[in-house]
Amino acid sequence: MNQEVVEATCQCLLAQADKAEGAVVSAAQLEQTVISEFSRCLMQIIGSYTSRSRDFAMSKKRKYLDSYVQYGFDFVVVDGLEKPQCLLCSKVLGNGSLKPSLLKQHREATHPAHASDDRAKFEAKRARFRAAGTLPKLGLVSEKKSMLAASYNVVQRIAKAKTPHDIAEKLIEPWP
Repeated sequence: MNQEVVEATCQCLLAQADKAEGAVVSAAQLEQTVISEFSRCLMQIIGSYTSRSRDFAMSKKRKYLDSYVQYGFDFVVVDGLEKPQCLLCSKVLGNGSLKPSLLKQHREATHPAHASDDRAKFEAKRARFRAAGTLPKLGLVSEKKSMLAASYNVVQRIAKAKTPHDIAEKLIEPWP
């Protein structure tokens, strides 16, 4: 907004200076006219900006309906908004896509092999999808416990030695 306000006020001032160029007025009158015109332009700009932000804040936020599972979609909450997530490709669409026609369009265009799947199949897939959890989807699976314990033991021995980290080479059995 800052750059927009500066540009608009500069345009107002230039327009006012062009008007005053042809007229014979005193410096005080010119200053008063420029200040009043500047404040009028500034109020217009601020008013238009606040009305736009109010319109954006009051835009319709759609809610997920359980019937959308028949199109192969579940939902995730991102920044307080429910957004549809495809059960087939895990793609998260925008909140504006929470319309049956758009969900159906995604399924038919992106997954034509699943266009005829019924609701029961998608409900089973949703149950598996929710049970899988988030970490395995991201590839973050816990290490094997024995490897993790060995790593902690080495770190503990290094800490007990109270020497720099290169002590690890002496603590761990050297390779042949």
